[in-house]
Amino acid sequence: MMSKNILITGATGFLGNRLAERLALGTDYNVTAMVHKFSGPGLARLARLPINLIQADLLNEESLLKAAENCHIIVHLAYGTAGDEAVKREITVSGTENILKVALKKKVRKVLHFSTAAVHGLDPKGSVIDESAPFNPGNEIYRFSKAQAEKLVWHYHKEYGLPVVIFRPPIIYGPYGAYWTARIIKEIQTGAILVNGGTGAANLVYVDNLIDAVLLAMENDAADGEAFNVVDDDRMTWGQVYEAYANMIDAHPPLRSMSVKEIEIMSKGDAPNDLGSWFVKPLLLIPQAIKTSLRSPEMRSKMMEIPWLRFMKDRMPRPTLDKMKYGENGNKTATDELPQPVRPSLPNNDLVELYSAQGRFSNNKIKKVLGYEQRIPFNEALDLIRAWLQYQRLIP
Repeated sequence: MMSKNILITGATGFLGNRLAERLALGTDYNVTAMVHKFSGPGLARLARLPINLIQADLLNEESLLKAAENCHIIVHLAYGTAGDEAVKREITVSGTENILKVALKKKVRKVLHFSTAAVHGLDPKGSVIDESAPFNPGNEIYRFSKAQAEKLVWHYHKEYGLPVVIFRPPIIYGPYGAYWTARIIKEIQTGAILVNGGTGAANLVYVDNLIDAVLLAMENDAADGEAFNVVDDDRMTWGQVYEAYANMIDAHPPLRSMSVKEIEIMSKGDAPNDLGSWFVKPLLLIPQAIKTSLRSPEMRSKMMEIPWLRFMKDRMPRPTLDKMKYGENGNKTATDELPQPVRPSLPNNDLVELYSAQGRFSNNKIKKVLGYEQRIPFNEALDLIRAWLQYQRLIP
């Protein structure tokens, strides 16, 4: 008979919450949800479920032993999110080792450990990336710590025979997704930049598709001792993703394209002061030149061929554009009274690297080993996301 008692660490997070819901409401598994503290929106979602809530600390082995009492499967999602880099690393790496120690002592049937596709780097080399691709996490604390934690999982599997399954999902999106769903909507509402025109490869997995894979691994021991990429079959570009989200919003600034080089230049110019100090103010020192240039349709047309000038134009208030174009009272250019333009929201270095990457992660292995098939395609996922965004009043 299949063991049915499951412990989820990181249960208050995006993925942990949804996994607990799916298990508690759609299966006969008995769920224990481990929480670090009894507060936060994630806890409110868990509290309505027929599950066992237990407080424990990844760095406190005794509390973990109590949490894992009578549990046969551990799904380890928790990692360090608070504190400085040293604390985050300790929670992610040492916390994972404590989970592995507890799993051995409690003789659990298997541990399902969540790593990340980012252990291969934000821009892995090769057009197709499978599970054998080399690790290249760099020094960023999340990716580095996840790579270190995964090494510990393999060590406990090989040295002590602990049955483990490792998942390396790329970008997880869906309802309640703060970063890869709600953030993108808010970004589009205030003006979003598509890196290199949005031609980069978007390696996505819808949250319920990922949980389908988790359920397969729970029930099929063929997954033991294996690592899996779990990525949707939809081969989206970032441009297509942003356009799809943008289509949910009635009115928003146009999506703008900027090359990696243009973003680098603007970021450097933005660093010491603000964009106005190196673009707007110098122009305002030459009011006659502004008036002459902007009042000339030919000059305006040529200026709008420059991507970052188009970007700035779209972010300037209408009164500012009118004053620069026609002057105060229609015949002079105001200088001191011109309000500053809104600062552009440039993607950070990690996002630029991710958005410009071309490699595609392969899900062939999990299909072959576990018979996994994607259940929810991108267009259906968008319908579910739209309903949630409306429920949250993030869109009309």
